[in-house]
Amino acid sequence: MTGMNFLPRAFVDQRSRHRMRRVEIVSVVVLVGVFASAWTMLWERRGGVVAHVEVAERDAAQAFSLREELLTFEKERSKLYQQSSLYRRLEPRVRFSQALRIFSRTLPETVGLTDLRVAQADDKRPRIEFSFRGLCRDDRQVAEAVGLLAANPLFTDLEVGSIGPIESDDGPMRELSLEVHIDLMRRLTLVAEEVTP
Repeated sequence: MTGMNFLPRAFVDQRSRHRMRRVEIVSVVVLVGVFASAWTMLWERRGGVVAHVEVAERDAAQAFSLREELLTFEKERSKLYQQSSLYRRLEPRVRFSQALRIFSRTLPETVGLTDLRVAQADDKRPRIEFSFRGLCRDDRQVAEAVGLLAANPLFTDLEVGSIGPIESDDGPMRELSLEVHIDLMRRLTLVAEEVTP
């Protein structure tokens, strides 16, 4: 009696079909949920990839821009280096012997030299320092000596120490003391015609 089923065959088949339909619906719902979840994850990852790509493209554009600027700066640096090399070859720096010769030629012959001290300073600004003391007949010769030194572009930091009367064997004179510098890094431009290397 336990193995017998008294339900109609049509009812059993219908119940079996309903059960299968519910399983199919649940399966479809689960699959749709899985696909929706997977699609959402893929979409989020796509958004992250797109953001990374945009950042990478922006960085690449900046890198190319910086590369172009660096190439431009390198061309300018090379051009300036070539110009400075040519400038150094065409216009040599002032030598110590040239500076002494220019100083002696700049002073007028009417000035009598009584004391000259020359020192070379090699600090931040290499230069020759002249401490000069001389005799002139009158104020006109003093003004001429100071004016010639001041007019020569090679001399810098001209300072007149004192101008005073003094008695000599030739009569009353004017004593002049001054200090002046010659920058050794200066170029021989305006006074080049007076210097013979």
